[in-house]
Amino acid sequence: MKRKVLLVLGVCMLAALVAPALAADDAPDVYVYATYHKCDLARQDRADELTKTAFAPIYDAAVADKKILSWGWIAHNTGGEWRRVDYYVAPGLDNLLAAGKAIGEKLDKDAALADHEFRTICYA
Repeated sequence: MKRKVLLVLGVCMLAALVAPALAADDAPDVYVYATYHKCDLARQDRADELTKTAFAPIYDAAVADKKILSWGWIAHNTGGEWRRVDYYVAPGLDNLLAAGKAIGEKLDKDAALADHEFRTICYA
């Protein structure tokens, strides 16, 4: 039951983040791609640092290039196994999937070592 409640809370948080974009009558469909992470509690601050220093510039560039509308990193501090969530937002499902592919390629090219370290901290 706890997992279902956390999932519902996570979805509600993400919905609140994109609600302003949905307010306009002529706004395109907006999609959110979110990944929940289980992280080593003793090292999760390092995951935050890697996100800020290695991954943020890549996501920020995707926003500047209009591949995505926004992105974010959410910390879960109390209870539960899921410690962090990364997400990005794009208009239209095709754009969302294309952005994910482009961002993944950029991460592989420019932040491979940081990504490897991140995956040892946030392992699931």
